Amino acid sequence: MVNQRNRIRAFAVLLGDLAAAVFAFLCAYHFRDAFQEVYRVVLFPLSWYLNLLWIALPLNLTVFFLLGHYRQWRGPGIRKEAWAVFQAVALSSFLLGFFVFILKYQFVSRIFIASQAGFTLLFVLLLRLLTRRAIQFLAHHRDDFRRILIVGLDREAQELARGIEAHRDLGLRILGFLSPRDSGYPSSVMGHPVLGSAADLPNILAREVVDEIEGLIGESKG
Repeated sequence: MVNQRNRIRAFAVLLGDLAAAVFAFLCAYHFRDAFQEVYRVVLFPLSWYLNLLWIALPLNLTVFFLLGHYRQWRGPGIRKEAWAVFQAVALSSFLLGFFVFILKYQFVSRIFIASQAGFTLLFVLLLRLLTRRAIQFLAHHRDDFRRILIVGLDREAQELARGIEAHRDLGLRILGFLSPRDSGYPSSVMGHPVLGSAADLPNILAREVVDEIEGLIGESKG
C-alpha cells in the first residue's frame, strides 16, 4: 500500500512537471520577445519554437526519471528536493542546447534556453511545494486513514512500522502490533499498543476497524 500510494504521488508530480515545463517554455518565448529591441534579432513565430517543445518535454522527463524523481515520491525535504530539481533542470537545459546546435535551430537564442531553464526551475519547485502543502493538508484533515495492524515485534516489524510512520502523508496509520507469542510480550512497541497475540486476531477484527494486516500473516481486511 505504501508503494502504491507513493506511485500515485509520483505520477502526480510527473504531471505537474510536465505542466511546469510547458508553461516555462511559453514564458521563455514571451520573455525573449520582451528583449526584442535590445537583442535586435527577429523573433521567429511561436509555431517554430513549438517544434522544439517536442524535444524539450521528452528530454526533461527522461532526465528527471533517470535521476530518480519519479521512482518514489517521499517528500525528501524542500532543500534536498530543490537541489535535485536544479541538477535535473541544468542537465536537461544543457542537453537541449546541444540538440539545438546539432539540429541547427539557429532561430533559438541562448537567452531563450537560459530563461527557459530559469522558468522551469521556478515553476517545478513552485508546483512541488504546492503539492507538498496539499498532501500535508489532506493528511491532517482526512478521515479515511488506512489502519494497519502489524504482526510481529522483531526488528523487521519495527522497520516496517518506521516506514509507515515516514509515510503518514499517504494516509496510513498504525493501529497496533500483534505478538506472535501467546504471552510474555510488552504492552507497547514504538509508542503503539500491542493488542494481543496472533490468536487474538479474530476478536481484534470484531471490535476494531482494520484495513490491512502486515507481517507474518499477510493482508486482510475487516
